[in-house]
Parts: sequence; structure tokens; C-alpha cells
Amino acid sequence: LHGSAPLYTVDATALTNDIDTQLNQPTHTYTVNNLPGWGAQINRLCFSACHSLLLSAHENGLVKWWDCATGKLLHCLRAHNTGVSSLAVHNQGQLLVTTGHDEMCVKIWDIGKRTLIEGMPSHMQKHDESGLCADFHASKPLLASGGADAAVQVMLLT
Repeated sequence: LHGSAPLYTVDATALTNDIDTQLNQPTHTYTVNNLPGWGAQINRLCFSACHSLLLSAHENGLVKWWDCATGKLLHCLRAHNTGVSSLAVHNQGQLLVTTGHDEMCVKIWDIGKRTLIEGMPSHMQKHDESGLCADFHASKPLLASGGADAAVQVMLLT
């Protein structure tokens, strides 16, 4: 897969009433591997281009590392006690952030070593959920998280 190639193209000058027909005509064909062994509900997916990985966040608290080229399961990590609500990879590829439903913390992981670097207190629990989403800034050492408590927290990574 190459990120610069569009999956679909639409000629805006030739749009008809049947827009769905035009949008469903792929300009490129990709092979989709059905990865076995997903197990529990998947709450989030993200790629780590630096490591050619697809990472999956599961409702049972696991994060799984998948090889993009082969579809092989490389590693399975217990990231949270219950559901992993989100995950994101830093643009340099060495850090992974996860949030969980129950633990009121944001966790930062070393992708290569597959180890926890730090767990930081974050969002108050509400309706059996706490941290719901997190992401790294593209060019600054910042991490933002949002939660069921309707708060956004921005943390400086040092």
C-alpha cells in the first residue's frame, strides 16, 4: 500500500445523480488479508509505518501487534484490565499510547521493546469508562487525551 495513491477518484465535472456508483469504482486494487485470531471486539486500529505493524486495541484489554506484510500475529500485550478504548503511534514510531475504560490512566509503551514506559493518571471514571481517546502531536512533544469526564488533557513529553 502506498499512502500517496488515492483509493477512489471522482471526476467532479461528470458527477451524476448516481454518486454512489462513481464512488464505488476503485482506481487501484488492493489485497485484503483476513487476519485470524482477532478474538474480542476491536475498538481501534492504527499503523506503525516505521515497524510495518498494524496494532489492534481490544475490548478484553489486549493490544495485538500484526505484521502488515504477512498478516502474522507477532505479539499480544495485556495493556489494560478491561477494554482498550484507543491507541495511537507517535510519528517517529517508537511510542504507543493507550487508554482504557477502567483504569483512569493513559499508558505510554515502547513499541520495539513492547514494555510499559509510564502510566499517567488521567480521566475520572464515569459510566464505567474513563480515558476514551489519545493522540500524539505530529511535530511537538505533546500528548492529548480525552475522557468520559468531558475533559481534555494535554501533556508535555520530556
